[in-house]
This record gives sequence, structure tokens and C-alpha cells, in this order.
Amino acid sequence: MNELLAKYFSGNATADEKMEVEDWRNQSNENASEFLEASDIWHQQLKGKEFDVASALSTVKGQLHSEEAKVVSMGENTVTSESTSFGFMKYAAGIALVIGLGLIYWLMSSPDIAPSATYATLDDEIRDVELSDGTVVTLNENSKLVILEGFNGEARSIELTGTAFFDVARDENKPFIIDAGNSEVKVLGTSFLVKSDEAATMTEVIVQSGSVALAAEYGRANPSVILSPGEIGVADSRKAGVLKRNNKNANYLAWKDKVITFDRTNLSEVAQVLSDVYKVEMTFDGNIGNCKMTAQFQQQSIESVVEIISQTFGIEVNQKGKEYKFTGNGC
Repeated sequence: MNELLAKYFSGNATADEKMEVEDWRNQSNENASEFLEASDIWHQQLKGKEFDVASALSTVKGQLHSEEAKVVSMGENTVTSESTSFGFMKYAAGIALVIGLGLIYWLMSSPDIAPSATYATLDDEIRDVELSDGTVVTLNENSKLVILEGFNGEARSIELTGTAFFDVARDENKPFIIDAGNSEVKVLGTSFLVKSDEAATMTEVIVQSGSVALAAEYGRANPSVILSPGEIGVADSRKAGVLKRNNKNANYLAWKDKVITFDRTNLSEVAQVLSDVYKVEMTFDGNIGNCKMTAQFQQQSIESVVEIISQTFGIEVNQKGKEYKFTGNGC
């Protein structure tokens, strides 16, 4: 009920929630009394003020001490131990109510101060994480995303270890900043891939849309390198600055969407891509690995992909668990 009361007094309650509070208030005199007490606490100590738990607690404790002094001064003729106990319980309840209402109000009225949170993935796990600003982050396996405290403040700051694809909600007033260990990525709203190795020595950024600013660890105070769609930036702790080039890897998001494209690609390279996407191992007899393949696979199973390779080149395939061995004359 404390949460509903806080929403009721702050004006954030829905019509149904208002009705629920008012029905509860009318159920008994005790509820009505508690409602009025909560209303007094809210309007006197919380409304229009930054809530301070310590201050509120001190205020209610002061009321408690005042009541105790009043009890002592009245003497034994009119005061019993029962009434003293009642007074103590009343103001102890008041302390709990002030803190409860105040904390709820503080949480509701301070959306810019978000608690930190950590998201991590294990082997063979891909996870979508939707942030409070509407940004969607897709974490690849063995990756970790840390949402820093105050995320919705002046800047939306996070930390990343591993690989993730970001579809950042645009906000001209609040840049989205990624600390990738050895580099800093800064955007307003765009979609891009960030890959940071575990040792935080190298970071790769591939831009799908919009523009991204990438600064190396040693150059964060210097102008960033601006990356445009189709470009890749590499920040290497062993080298100065950021290297920029065109992205020629058509399958850089295959782990995420299972859309794989090959254009006269050696089967040895095909095997590497499929290994990254499906977590399998492929080996070839003889010169089969030099055969070139042109094909596109869209969210197909590894069994289907392997069957197509086998039929295309007229080779046999032997499977043992996640291991596939191709034999035959090939091309």
C-alpha cells in the first residue's frame, strides 16, 4: 500500500490505482487515519523537496522524543505503560512510513539515476538486452555488458568486454558512450558492432548505420576518428591512434542473424565462418578446402548447410557430434 500511496500523493497513480487507494481508505477508520497520517507526512516532508532519509528519520525521532517527554511530565496519574507503548509504536510506524514513502518517491521521481547492472553470456549463448533509453544490445557468447550508475544522466555510459551489436536510440542531448577497455566509442544514435578482446588490447568497431566516434586509449583527449557506414575502425593498444578501412567482411553479423553470404569463397574460409556461427568444426581431405563456393544461407540449420556443400561439390561428409569431415575429389 505504501507504493500506491506514494503514487497517489505524487499524482502518478492511474485511475484504477486512485480508486483502489480510496476504496481502501473508506474500508475502516483505521485505514482513514493511516491515510491522513501518510498525507501529512507526504505534504509536509516530501512534496517539492529532495528526499533525505536521514533528515526524515531525524524529524520523526524528534517527534518520538517529544512524545516521551510529554508522557513523563504528565505523571503516573494519567499515563499507563500501555499508552507509552502505543505512543512508541505509533511513531516507530511513522519512521517506517516516512522512509518507505520517501524511498519510493525518490525512485519514481529520479529516473536519471539508475542503479548499475551487469549482463553476461556463456558459451553458445546470445542475448538481447533492452536498455531503459530504448537501446537494444545483442551480446555474443562470452561477453559482458555493464550499465554504469547514472546511465540516464548527462551521458549514457556503459562498459563492454567481448562482442556486441548496438542499435542505439537517438538522443541529441545524451551521447551513448562505450568503454571498451583500451578505447572509447561515442555515438548519438546509430547501429554498429563492437568487438573488444578479453585482454582489452584491441577493439574493432564496424558501423552499419549512422556515424561512430572511436578514440584510442592514448588519444581519448584528442579528436576521435569518425566512422561511417561500411567502415571499420581498429584501436590497438600496441599502436598509436585508430586505423580505419572499408569493411570487406559480409558476414560480420552472421553470429547474430544467421544470414551468411559467400562469393567465390574458399571452402577453408567457409568452414571458419560456419565454425564461428554454428560452433562446429570442419575438416577437408586433400585439396577440397581450396574449392570456391558462391551461396547465401538465411537462418538455415547447420545440417542443411552441410548437405548443400556436400551436394554442390559431390563430396561425402562424416559427422561425429559437432565435427564434420569432408572427403572426396571435390572440385
